[in-house]
Amino acid sequence: MLEPILARRSALATVAMPSHHGAAGTPGVTLTELGGLRLASLAARGADIDGFRAAVEREFGAALPLRPGRSAHGTTAFVCSGRHQWLVVGGASGELLPRLASCVGESGYVTDLTGSRTVVRISGTRARDGLMKLLPIDLHEDAFCVGSAASTVAVRMPVQIWQTDEGPTYEITASRSYGLSLWKALLAAFAEYGCETVR
Repeated sequence: MLEPILARRSALATVAMPSHHGAAGTPGVTLTELGGLRLASLAARGADIDGFRAAVEREFGAALPLRPGRSAHGTTAFVCSGRHQWLVVGGASGELLPRLASCVGESGYVTDLTGSRTVVRISGTRARDGLMKLLPIDLHEDAFCVGSAASTVAVRMPVQIWQTDEGPTYEITASRSYGLSLWKALLAAFAEYGCETVR
């Protein structure tokens, strides 16, 4: 008898529903849980970091940032999370991990993180204002702009955050176990500006 296949379920499945929160009127921020993503941790091994980077860049067409930052090409993004380590965010297809493993071979480590993280997109004219209530980093546009990324904390939760456009639009991720707490913290931070949650 075949065993049932367990479907991945978001940590926000019952709360991230389309609705309006906080101040009435035109919302200053939109929150969207990014579901269905493939996530991986990528780390170089050995001394040939240039060869490692070249192999990844040939395969994916995106330069691997060597300092806190984000680069992307097509549906795949690389976020620097430490010395010669990256969080890789890919689309819904199952090709991300095999492609990573194939191109890095013995020169790196690939770990599947799919389902282990909550990822939320924050967009709108007040996105920066609300995030500055939560994060102890400088989000001023002169210090943090498109392509910037940081590993930091939000209300004592370890998070990674990066900016994707001038909207401004940010994406923030935390481990699945912190997903609900992060969502509630975001709603509270943006309540005074009006916040629309969408799928």
